[in-house]
Amino acid sequence: MIVHILRVGLIIFEVLLIFNLLIIVHELGHFLAARWRGLHVEKFGVWFGRPILKREIGGVEFSLGWIPAGGFVLLPQMATMEALEGKSSGSQLPPIKPLDKIIVAAAGPLFSFLLALVFATIVWIVGRPMAEADTTTVIGYVAPDTPAARVGFRPGDKVLAVDGHPVNRFNGMVDSITWYVVRSEGAVIPFKVQRGDQILTLNSGYEKPETAGWERKSLRQVGLQPAITPIVAKVAPGSEGAAAGLQPNDEVVEIAGQRIYYIEQLSEWAQDHPGKPLPLTVIRDGQTFHFDMKPGRVVISGVIKNSPADVAKLQAGDKIIALNDQQVYDMDAINRYVEANPDKVLSLTVQRGGEPITMRIRPATPDHPVNVDGKNHPIIGIYSSESGVDGITWDAGGRMTTAHISPVEQISAGLETITNTIGALLSPQSDIKLQHMSGPVMIMRTYYLLFQSEFGWQLALWFSVVFNINLAIINLLPIPVLDGGHILLAILEAIRRRPLNIRVLEVLQGACAILLIGFMLYVSFYDVQDSMGGNQKPTFSHPAEPAPPEGQ
Repeated sequence: MIVHILRVGLIIFEVLLIFNLLIIVHELGHFLAARWRGLHVEKFGVWFGRPILKREIGGVEFSLGWIPAGGFVLLPQMATMEALEGKSSGSQLPPIKPLDKIIVAAAGPLFSFLLALVFATIVWIVGRPMAEADTTTVIGYVAPDTPAARVGFRPGDKVLAVDGHPVNRFNGMVDSITWYVVRSEGAVIPFKVQRGDQILTLNSGYEKPETAGWERKSLRQVGLQPAITPIVAKVAPGSEGAAAGLQPNDEVVEIAGQRIYYIEQLSEWAQDHPGKPLPLTVIRDGQTFHFDMKPGRVVISGVIKNSPADVAKLQAGDKIIALNDQQVYDMDAINRYVEANPDKVLSLTVQRGGEPITMRIRPATPDHPVNVDGKNHPIIGIYSSESGVDGITWDAGGRMTTAHISPVEQISAGLETITNTIGALLSPQSDIKLQHMSGPVMIMRTYYLLFQSEFGWQLALWFSVVFNINLAIINLLPIPVLDGGHILLAILEAIRRRPLNIRVLEVLQGACAILLIGFMLYVSFYDVQDSMGGNQKPTFSHPAEPAPPEGQ
């Protein structure tokens, strides 16, 4: 417990360190440019809020606030942001040239860009760890009864293009399958697919799961998942996997001579061949081995309070043996049966303490949606074990590779990410809206998740390349209170050959500051929901109706 707390504390420290570094370097650009151009620098603040520490050096008040969220530079000769930076001392200062304002305003984005280049160079040298989904366009799993299934996608299909755009990865915002699916605007989404020696065009529909009014609107989905090589992360002692001889880092590549594209194929094969051992082909240290593994059973890891399973007295640790007297090896098989027969009473046989127990259960609808379509569906109310039905914990990322991508390619990808986002927001037909943007909450959560990985710093530096480029480009937008707004106002001042009206400027900046703060609160509202798990977990306010005895 203590070790876990210390690790969480270390991760939080790392997140705050790198997040604040990015912001402070941006502000340092403004500070150094202002000193170079001879501007009066009143304050340089690290973090916001009432100062914990402050000291005057060379006529500049340096301070440390109590809110760990970046920093600021107070430049009275520029149009300052008093709401965030505090009021100026009010002393009369000589006006500065528009050129000086432009240089000082542009220095922040320039330093963000230079920091992105530094990080990109480090990532190029040490390498960026990439999961299999980041590098493949091969389909691993086609969810049943989804647009992709209905149009004829199969595991093993290689996607070449989506909506007319070539793709070279499954996930991400640049040249990826997922991006061009959510970014599509037509009634159907054309996929160019290679299947064996054939090149096919599959025109898929899409689904957008329903969400509550206070949740982010869902984006287009077709029901595809990437092909990921099943790699053993852990094997529970005494489990079916351990008895078969499987070891951590084994790559399970075939079952009964058929290529494995997704982990669920193991339980599906067992379900289709009840009582037979799984004939597995495994690659270990470059060598090929064959193992026969006894199929495992679904182990219940949790029971929802007041659910039909709870009413029937199912318990965590129960091992499910049969559904309606038919051997069952796959949790999805149970879910599919309930979905197809929502009003039918079912019998579930479990093994508890070496003894089989059969229970009758009537599915019931929870108080909150549980399916990806956002609708309420009857369930029985159990969770399956995360360790897998065979006592195997799988590496969710599949094969990991290390890519040494040049800084130019990384910077280019970062620029494409922000331009793709802006293009989607400006398109009236796009499903992507302002609510799908992310604020500080999601950014810091992303860093937290990255640092949890064993490749934490490598992944965080790669993400920082993209984030710094986003920071630079967004700050250059011609909106007052942003650096681009300062540049625009300075250009207007140069054209007019006289300063802008101070009252007009104050009102304009105040209004834009309110809008900016409102936008940050708006996206943070959705970010907090996502951080807390998105849709609510299924719950039952009252005990579900018990199933009648057999024969009634």
